Formats: sequence, structure tokens, C-alpha cells
Amino acid sequence: MAVVTIRPTSTFTPSPNYQHWANTVSPNVYPNNNLNVDEAVSDEDTTYFQCASTIHSFEFFGMSATGVSAGNISNVRLNFRCKSETATGYARAIIGTNTAFSYGDTKTSTTSYQTFTQDWTTNPRTSSTWVWSDFTNYYFGVEGWASATKSNNRCTQFYVEITYSTGYGGKVNGVSPSKVNGVSPSKVNGV
Repeated sequence: MAVVTIRPTSTFTPSPNYQHWANTVSPNVYPNNNLNVDEAVSDEDTTYFQCASTIHSFEFFGMSATGVSAGNISNVRLNFRCKSETATGYARAIIGTNTAFSYGDTKTSTTSYQTFTQDWTTNPRTSSTWVWSDFTNYYFGVEGWASATKSNNRCTQFYVEITYSTGYGGKVNGVSPSKVNGVSPSKVNGV
């Protein structure tokens, strides 16, 4: 199994436009909130977006190219790092199109940053096996809200990890071949 990580490259605004987390962003790059959560190593309160109310706020992202087009996808994990400044905060992963969304489980944040994950072994929009085009056909994101007004629920990092098979598993139709086209599988191209 192999894992490829993709990160936000754009912020998507669905139609109709929903409430964004963007009532406070640091630095203020709205509407490009992807720039506040795209880092490989979390920078905590250096860059983030936040919501400060009980209203559900959404951010959807176009993702970077996977760089992979072959192999069976066995799991897709959305990772989002959140905290709440003064009261309990809530967040959950979202996958969707312009008008239809699927939601992950609600996660509860405290006053310290935590990385939350949502795993899907099948595409929640189709209930089918993931395919590589799903990562360009859907938007991925995070929804947040707070238990009280002005609780400042923050998100500082978002990324997606795709687990997939790399192809050759050592067996063909359940049998370990001793030679393939006259060549030992331990030697490919003379190596």
C-alpha cells in the first residue's frame, strides 16, 4: 500500500454561497482561505480561519493533483486541525459538488489544537469505490461552528491522504509466479 497526500490549491465558493469561516482570517487572504490551511507542518495560530458563532460555516477546497492515476484506492482520509478559543467548537469533514454534500462525523475541539480525521473507504457521494477522477470532480472541506457566540472556532490545517495499492502484489490470480514471460519476478529489466 502507498499513500499520497494532496493539499488545498483553491477555495471554492458554491452556489448558493454559504456562510464562510472567514469572519476572521490570519493573515487576511479571503477569499483564498486555502492559503491559511495548506501547509505541510501546522503553523498553529500563524495562519488560520475561524468562525465566531453557532452558525455553521463552510470552506471547500479544490485540491492539488494526486500525481497518481493507477492503483485501487482503499481509503481516503480528510485531516483537519482545529481548536476553539473560548468555548466548545465543532468541526466535520465535507465532500461535495456545487449543490450536494456528504458530511463526516462531528468532532469536538477544545482550547488546544487537535488534528481530526475522517476516513471513507468508499466515496460518500456515490457509495461506490473511489476512483482517481473523484479528486478533481469533488470539493473537499471542513465545516465548523461553536457552542456559543464569539467562541472563535479555528482551523489551521487541512489535507487529504489517499491510500491505494501500487499494483503488483506478488501474486497473479492468487498464485505466486516463478517466472513471467521467462523472467524471474525478482529480476525486472535485469535488476
